[in-house]
Amino acid sequence: MGTTGGVENDYQPMIEVPFDLFVTKKQKVFDVDGKFEFTDLFGNLLFEVESLSADSSSHPNGRKFLLDAAGDTLITVVQAIKGKWKGFKGESTQEREMLFKVERVTNTFTDKEFEIFLCDENIEEGKTDFRMKGCPFKRSCTIYKGNSILAQTSLMYTIGSGKYCVPRSRFRITLFPGPCDIVMIVSLVVIFFYKRRFLV
Repeated sequence: MGTTGGVENDYQPMIEVPFDLFVTKKQKVFDVDGKFEFTDLFGNLLFEVESLSADSSSHPNGRKFLLDAAGDTLITVVQAIKGKWKGFKGESTQEREMLFKVERVTNTFTDKEFEIFLCDENIEEGKTDFRMKGCPFKRSCTIYKGNSILAQTSLMYTIGSGKYCVPRSRFRITLFPGPCDIVMIVSLVVIFFYKRRFLV
């Protein structure tokens, strides 16, 4: 991993038209975590996720690092306890550098739902305006701000006359028009698919 980086304005654009990022999870048979890669339409690497196994009592579930294409850490994701995660700026895990908290509120085989709390002094504590819900098996995750959809993941189905089959370990994220923190969206997608096996 490279030098600790912050979440820069380059990753918080005003999106004018919907556009896609493409997600691939590379995973070995006995590897639960695997490795996420996020690319653009032309296959250029934009982000990747590295995992670090548990190494202390303060982080018994390990950590995930969201890196940019240069290898600099943008966000560190820590599973605090089962069903709860925290996102920190750069490689920090100090409370003052916490950007958001995520709590899973529904957890069934076909339906998972999460609430996202931003760590902003201007936002009332305990108030959430962000949600994400969907079905990991279907690679379906929708991220909402209020009633507006910010981003949505979907499978890439068989295409073309040659019936080219896209593996289920590869899917897309569609980002919709409006202000968007791309780094946070990518981090939330990683949390949504946390420890999901993508071998089928």
